[in-house]
This record gives sequence, structure tokens and C-alpha cells, in this order.
Amino acid sequence: MDTQQYDIILIGASPVMCLHAASLARHHKVLLVDRRDSVGGVWQSGDFDGHTFSCMVPHILEPHPGLYDFLESHLGLEMEDVLEESCVAFTEDLFGQKLHPYSCYYLHRVSSPALFEQVKQATQQGMTYQTFVDHVNTNNPMLAPHYRPTDNSAIGVKFMKGGTSTFRQALTDKLAQSGCDVLLEKNVDNLKILPDSVTLELDDGNSISAKQVYLAQHCIPDKVTIGHLQPFEFIKTTQHHNSTLQLKVRASFCHRFFYAYFPISTSIYIVSRMDFYVEEVEPGIIYLAITLKGHASHLAPEFLDSLVQQLVTVGLMSEDAQIVTHQYVEEIRSRIGMDDMVNLGLVSDGKVRVIDMTLTGGLGRAIYDNMISFL
Repeated sequence: MDTQQYDIILIGASPVMCLHAASLARHHKVLLVDRRDSVGGVWQSGDFDGHTFSCMVPHILEPHPGLYDFLESHLGLEMEDVLEESCVAFTEDLFGQKLHPYSCYYLHRVSSPALFEQVKQATQQGMTYQTFVDHVNTNNPMLAPHYRPTDNSAIGVKFMKGGTSTFRQALTDKLAQSGCDVLLEKNVDNLKILPDSVTLELDDGNSISAKQVYLAQHCIPDKVTIGHLQPFEFIKTTQHHNSTLQLKVRASFCHRFFYAYFPISTSIYIVSRMDFYVEEVEPGIIYLAITLKGHASHLAPEFLDSLVQQLVTVGLMSEDAQIVTHQYVEEIRSRIGMDDMVNLGLVSDGKVRVIDMTLTGGLGRAIYDNMISFL
């Protein structure tokens, strides 16, 4: 491996980095490096309660026809309409949060006419709403899209048929078809910036060189050196605690496919269902993934019960919901700040480029924002 020379090396095998690598490999000699054992970044499989789920937190893709067309035509994915089975829920304080202007949300069991009035007046906050009804019915779901195509045709909500495991396989196939080399289960000990190239010193003792390196924002090398001596010091690096609570719940009803935001909850950030594509789950059993705000050092029974009660309150599951068992998963990820992105580009004379994907608002938006460069 230490004799290998590449035009471009990409560090980090997230979906967006995989698509960048496949695109660049059409005209350059490209290598994709990642510390995990498969491509797809955090979109990995996970085991819980004797089941393997295709993604730890299966994010719903925002309803954007162009994105669906791209995934089908360029990754060979089969998309299926899940609009009728999906629900995106909010608690009272809907606004003041980041809502994508092209998305379609279910506001399930809107709790008051005042909240519905907020939806109707959202144009004052820079968003355009076209609602299907003129008044709120607090006992039933209502659909309130805040983006419609210019011809007023409806937008569906779709997801990859077979789940995110098919997405990761499609990324693997795309990389193979492009001729991109892939090196997994390797960590970068030192990113050495030289006058005419960049060298990656790996944890297995081997080195690889390239004319240019693309670095995912969450993939920070253990060390960066300029030349043979001078270290590069990251000054704006932040750490993110990605705390996910997985619940096995018994309930007589639960929406089959949902993605719930809780802007005013002190504990919950996002809730989604893990078992949408798992057919062998016994009736009345639901598996949920709850992304928590911050680090949860102790999960008391009353805390767990309060989380379920919030899901019941917004109508995502029936009042008889009870937790059977749970599993807590935590991943601490560092992130390169904007100042360091700029400085790293300057000191390397453009040979090291950090790919910023954290301001895009989710995987669907990240792919959509980068779509032109993939084509």
C-alpha cells in the first residue's frame, strides 16, 4: 500500500462522500478511506433485542421529486410511496426551529386552534403554507404542506424499498462501477501536507499519497502536520454526543413510518421507527430510536416513561404503550469548524479540502445540495 499514488483521496465514507468519490473516479484515480467496516457512515446496521435493523435511526427522506429521481436513476434504488403510512409530529412550539422549505409534514393531532393559526401565518416568518383545511380538527390528523410545486400537484413521501441496507449496498455498487478504490477499517494517524502532495499515514503503518485530499467534516485525523515538523492545530473543533435510545415497546397502535421532531422537549430531539421493513416482529411490538438532546448518564424508569408519554400525547402511539426493554447507544463525534476548514485549505494551498455537510439539514438535503457535482 505504501507505493500507491492517487490523484484524490477521500477520508470518510458517508453517503455524500461516497457519491463524491464515485463522481471523481470517472476522471481521476481515487481512493475512499474509512475507519468502519462498510460504507455509509452512521447509516449502519444495528443489533437490538435479537434483530438486525437496516439503520440505527432510519431518517425519512424529505419529499423532493428531484431527489427521488436521482436516487432511482443514479443508484438504481427503488423508491416506494410511504406517505399514507408516515407521520411527522410536532409539539406545541412549532416555530423558531429549522423547517425545510421543500418538505411536507403531517401535523398530527394539532393541539389547539392557536397552533393552527401559527401555521396559517407562517408566511410572516419567510415560509409559504398552503393548507388543505381552514380550521383545525384536534381529533384527527391534518396535512399541511409548506411547499408545493408551481403546478400545485401533490408531493409524495418516499423511502428506499428494503430500507437503508439497500442504500448502503447501492453506494457500494456505485463505487465499484466507478472504479474507485475503497480501503475500510483504516484510521488516519497523520495527515502530512507536503509541498507537492499529501500523505496519509495509516494506523497499520502504511502510507498513501495523493495530489489532493477531501476530508469529511466529522473525520478528523489524529494528527495533521505541515511538512516534516510543523503541526496544524485545530482551534474550532467541537464534539457532538449522538445519544440514541432504542426502545422495544408494546402497544395496540403505532404509526408504521414516522419521523417526529420535539422542539420544546428538554430530552427528545428526533424519534423514528426502526422496524418499518422488519416483517418478523410479533404483533403489537414496536421498535423505536430516540435521539436524545445531550448525554444521558442515567436512564431512570420514570424518564423512559416520560419519553413514551410524549409520543402518546402527539398521537404517534396508543395510550396503552409500555416499554418492554431498552438499549442506549452513544457515539461521540468531533467536527471541524469553519475557521479550521478555511485555515486547512490555506496552509495546504488547496490540497486539503474539508467537505461541510452539517448545515444542510439531513441526508436528503445533503444529497440534494450536492447533486450537481454527482452528475
